[in-house]
Amino acid sequence: MKVVAQRVTHARVQVDAQTVAEIQHGLLLLVGIGPNTTEATLVKAVQKIIKCRIFADAAGLMNLSVLDVGGD
Repeated sequence: MKVVAQRVTHARVQVDAQTVAEIQHGLLLLVGIGPNTTEATLVKAVQKIIKCRIFADAAGLMNLSVLDVGGD
């Protein structure tokens, strides 16, 4: 499994010019799942991603997680 995470101010997924999903401030994840990926692997990845401190705090330091900022 491979995951690429990107901080976004907004993002949406469109299929045939129809919006099927949309988020505001948060994380956009591009996920590649292989045949050996288990549910346990997915849970572990999610727990790791939501705890990553990649959002700026009041001092401008990358010190907050998506949970801390209430992101999508």
